[in-house]
Amino acid sequence: MTTLRGVGFYLSVIIGTTGILTATTGVASQASVSNLINGIFRTAENSLKWGANIKVSEITGEVVSIDWLSVKIRQFDNLYVRVPNKLLINNDFKTCSIFQFAV
Repeated sequence: MTTLRGVGFYLSVIIGTTGILTATTGVASQASVSNLINGIFRTAENSLKWGANIKVSEITGEVVSIDWLSVKIRQFDNLYVRVPNKLLINNDFKTCSIFQFAV
């Protein structure tokens, strides 16, 4: 530490900068980590299948991709929507036939 001070580096500044960077990285990655954990829970439950018709919030369509961070849904008007796993876990979603959604 004496050598670092002699060169002009102060350990308190380095520790402070490291703390700020760690806190910033933690806050920035919070949503991704939450989606990843929810994706692991959803995969363990096996509650969603590829090709299923699903309705979550105002989004209705066919499941075309199931990832650890999100689920991709092709809506019936051929628009693709990526739904974060956190939204699937926090909200109720329904899977049923296309005809039941039309009602």
